[in-house]
This record gives sequence, structure tokens and C-alpha cells, in this order.
Amino acid sequence: MATAIVDVHAHIGRTVAIGMKYGYVEYIETMRAANIEKAVFAPMAGGRQADGVRDTMRENDAIAEAKRADPVRFPMGLAIVEVRHEEKALKELERAFGELRLQGLMLHAMFSGFSMGIGDVLDPLFDLADQEGALCLVHAMPETGSFAMESPRAIGELAARYPRITFIIGHPAITDDQRAVSIEAAIGRENVYVDLAYQNSSATVEVFVRTLGPERILFGSDAPFGNPRAIIRSVETARISDDAKERFLHQNGAELIDRYA
Repeated sequence: MATAIVDVHAHIGRTVAIGMKYGYVEYIETMRAANIEKAVFAPMAGGRQADGVRDTMRENDAIAEAKRADPVRFPMGLAIVEVRHEEKALKELERAFGELRLQGLMLHAMFSGFSMGIGDVLDPLFDLADQEGALCLVHAMPETGSFAMESPRAIGELAARYPRITFIIGHPAITDDQRAVSIEAAIGRENVYVDLAYQNSSATVEVFVRTLGPERILFGSDAPFGNPRAIIRSVETARISDDAKERFLHQNGAELIDRYA
């Protein structure tokens, strides 16, 4: 297929947790190699916090800078905040939506020391995001052990509470069990999409198209951690219609960008 791809799940910045740095200039090479036309950026999770919220501000500033530097390739950016910063996190999210003009929020609970769906720690952030009608990319993991911190089930419950937020469940099919729970979380919730990063199975693509419909599935690379070509091959070889492939790789992501950018 020659479809120009829209990537709704890519990261730039620096993560201390994994020991990696990656900038938007490097990502452009990934775009060229994989025929990616546009991308939605978020900071890497697990970044430096020696300076507290000031470090978070620098991460969000880097996303805004990528948007300014190449608004055609990078029309949208998502902020990151640390829930442990509490009222300062809320103030930073206000700055990200206002001054920086970022269009949403990215959460990776495992790296930020909280569990999705437990307590009310996220309420102030989601109350603001709901007022803004923002986009929210939430990383999900299988519901086993410590990874239960990022339960797809909890993401679905949040989506029900905050209908004005558009949620993306990130990499929802790392295991078969996670795939089933993610589908259950998304069914019947029109404000929930999935991006199929971290998988290379045409059968997985077919299951999501069959259960959620082609309109709810997005291409996400999880760059620089994922392999865009493997995901693209899983779509190209899937037994789904050409229209569904076009929706997956380009149209759904382009429509999402048009709504927010």
C-alpha cells in the first residue's frame, strides 16, 4: 500500500527510566522510512524529576517547539504531568493547554507511581481536560502484577465518566488477555479509540476491526520504542477491506488531527 500514514502515538525527549534520548529530527528519519506523513507527539514517560515541575515544563516546552518547528508534520502535541505534583501538575496542565496550545494529555501510570482507577488523584486533571474537550493518550498494559496500574478496564471507566475527552488506549494488545479487556473497555464508548502499537499480528488487526469497527482503530508507532514497519505489515496482510486499511493507517488519525489541530 502507498497510503501516507498518520501516527497518533510517538514520543520525543529523554527518559531516565529507560535511559534514552530522542528528538523530532531523528523521528523525521523514521517518518521517511515508514511513509509517515504526520504525527502526534508526547514526551517520554519516566523523565528527569530532579527539578520537579520545572523538568515537566521543559518536556512540554519541547513538544511545543516541535510543533512550531514543523507544524505540517507535527500538528498536534500532548502534555505530560506528574500526578505527585498535585496542584502544580494542574497548573502545568493549564499552561500546556493555554500558553503552549497543546491539545491533550498523555499518561503512563507505571512510570508515574499511580494506578488507573484507584482513588481520585486524576480527577482535577480530567476535570480540566473534560472542560477543554481534550485528547488523552493512556498507556495500557495487561492486568497482571504491577502492570495492573495501567488497566484497560479502568481507562474505559474513566471514559464513561468524562465523555467530552477523547481517549486513546495505547498498545492494547500486548497479550491476548489484554486485547480482550481492551475491546471490552472500548465497546459502546464512542469516545474511546485504540492504537495498535507493539503488535505485529494480522489476526489481532482483524479482531479489532471485527469487534470495534474500522472507525475506532488508529496507527500508533510508540516511537522510538516500537517498530512501525511491523505494525504496517500487520495491517497490509490482514484480511480486512482496503477501506478499513486506509482508515487504520491514515483516515482516522487525520480526522482526529483535523478535530483538534
